[in-house]
Parts: sequence; C-alpha cells; structure tokens
Amino acid sequence: MRQTTISAWDVVQEQIGFTKIKRINWCIVFGCSLSKYVGELYASGLTYENALTHCQSKLLEKGMFNEDLARRIKIGVSSRYSENKTFISTIREMRG
Repeated sequence: MRQTTISAWDVVQEQIGFTKIKRINWCIVFGCSLSKYVGELYASGLTYENALTHCQSKLLEKGMFNEDLARRIKIGVSSRYSENKTFISTIREMRG
C-alpha cells in the first residue's frame, strides 16, 4: 500500500480555502509580510503608536486606507508588538 505524505502547509492551505475571512496581501503595501515589516519597525525603536501611524500612512500612500483596513492594521500591529515584547522578555528571563 502506498502512503501519501501531506504536509502541514497543505492542511493550512486547505483550511484557508474554507474560511470566509478575506486575507490581505500586505506585501503589496509594505513589500514584505506584515510580521517582517512590523518587526523591523519594532527593532528600529518605534513605539506601538508610532508604528501604527507609520503603517496607516503607508496605506494612505497606496490609496488603500479604509475603515476595515484601519481596523485590521491596528489589530495586526498590536498583536505583533505584543509577540515581540513577549519574545524579548522570554529571552531576558532565560539569560538571567
């Protein structure tokens, strides 16, 4: 009997197909993923508020700013800033 291999990404892509949530290709706006872009802003020392303002400005420049995208970018920047803070504090704890 031949066994087929299904990768985790195949399952993820399948589930994305089932969802009703509209995905946004942030690469169009930022030239890279939102995670990478926000990570770079965080690393450069910008506060959450300044990073959010910066990202909103990029949406305006591209003519893509609307209420839905404003809400999504706020959630996206907020969650990624929280993840970065958690990551940094975890590293500090582990290093003592």
